[in-house]
Amino acid sequence: MIRHKRNIPWIAGYCGKDRSFRASAMLSEAALSFLGAGTPPDRIPSRGTMMADGRSYLSSATWIIMFPGLFLAATFLSVNLVGDGLRDLLDPRFAKEV
Repeated sequence: MIRHKRNIPWIAGYCGKDRSFRASAMLSEAALSFLGAGTPPDRIPSRGTMMADGRSYLSSATWIIMFPGLFLAATFLSVNLVGDGLRDLLDPRFAKEV
């Protein structure tokens, strides 16, 4: 019982920060897919592959590359903010004294 009261808050803070690392992995995968070194495009859809496919239409239809990029940025930002918020909420090192 005492172990759980002492160890769970430390683990929960780490899990919140782990979300930020997963967001970085999503961004890295999209960058590699954009360069052509990521996942195969016929098996797994990727935002990087979507943006790479829209490169040839950049002068006539900018939204083909703009919307996947905006959604990637919004996903990255929201996952980072949720991860940092969970870390601030659950990590005992950031607990406020009342």
